[in-house]
Amino acid sequence: MAPMRLRLVGGVLSAAVWAVVLGAAPGASGSDVIYRRSTGKAIGGEITASTKDEITVKPTNGNPVAIPASDVAKVEWEGEPGAMRLGRVDEEGGRYDRALQNYAKAKSEAKSPSARFQVDLEYFPLRVRARQELANPSDPAAARAALEAFRKKNSDSHHYYECTNLIGQLFLAEQDLASAQAAFDELAGAAASDLKLLAQLQTARLKLAANDAGAARELFAAVAGAAPSGLQEEAYVHQGRLGLADCLKREQKYEEAIRTLNEILAAARPEDSRTQAEAYLQQGDCLQASGRPKEALLAYLHVDLLFSTEKAQHAEALYHLSRLWDELQKPERGADCAQRLLSEYPNSPWSVKLRGTN
Repeated sequence: MAPMRLRLVGGVLSAAVWAVVLGAAPGASGSDVIYRRSTGKAIGGEITASTKDEITVKPTNGNPVAIPASDVAKVEWEGEPGAMRLGRVDEEGGRYDRALQNYAKAKSEAKSPSARFQVDLEYFPLRVRARQELANPSDPAAARAALEAFRKKNSDSHHYYECTNLIGQLFLAEQDLASAQAAFDELAGAAASDLKLLAQLQTARLKLAANDAGAARELFAAVAGAAPSGLQEEAYVHQGRLGLADCLKREQKYEEAIRTLNEILAAARPEDSRTQAEAYLQQGDCLQASGRPKEALLAYLHVDLLFSTEKAQHAEALYHLSRLWDELQKPERGADCAQRLLSEYPNSPWSVKLRGTN
């Protein structure tokens, strides 16, 4: 196991980092803790209710608070073992095999878990496997079927719509566009405005996969023009603009696309790794198509060096780097990128493409 690197905040370790190191919950002792995406803040107390639309927590002091399900970044459960927190950290960092090991360990170590904690113990490994399949597909149908079984059994879980989104993406990976659209339509029916934006985004991506560029552009434009009311919606607006840049790229309007991508990179928050990874990928594509291989290589290197946790984008960047390093007379670096692509993502479409061109 590689040594853990600890990040200093203001010269000291943050409380959250100490919590991971020492295995202690960062919230109040003897309580559940909900972390919100919109504020980054935590609320400790007793979780008293959960539906697919919201989760309710009763703080130690004060009235119950209902939090939209899509605003729940994570829940730390009273008495959960340290392996559960490590599993979340590994999953967030794209270390999926280690995440699965830690989740399995947490399940074996959990003592009398509450019913809602048991739901997380069941769901998290399924979510990890789905994310593995989306980056490195081997059996997306099996991962999707497991999620469908979970969703049917846990229709009141706050994970319901996240699960639905993953199911739609896996159907898309299976090229079952009609079933993918049905999943995204269900997202569109959610109460939360950010989920409605996500549904439009996913439907736009589906339209691109179906070669319906006109419909895709219209949907991307609708998302890009939305007035975001929170950080998650802001990220979706950026992704809508990314979709428009992709349309420009497909129309070979490379300079206009590059200008749009530069604006997105300047506006995106540092923690929005997906937006930045996709922007640098598209930037690399446009620069490569414009006959500027050195600049394209630098764009793809951003994904490799800074955003490798975004697995699907990382695999694509490694493919392009393997070709560009060869073109720029650095075959040993190209071979390294090719080897990493084939070993880390053996089933990725980019590995298949690399094997077909070598």
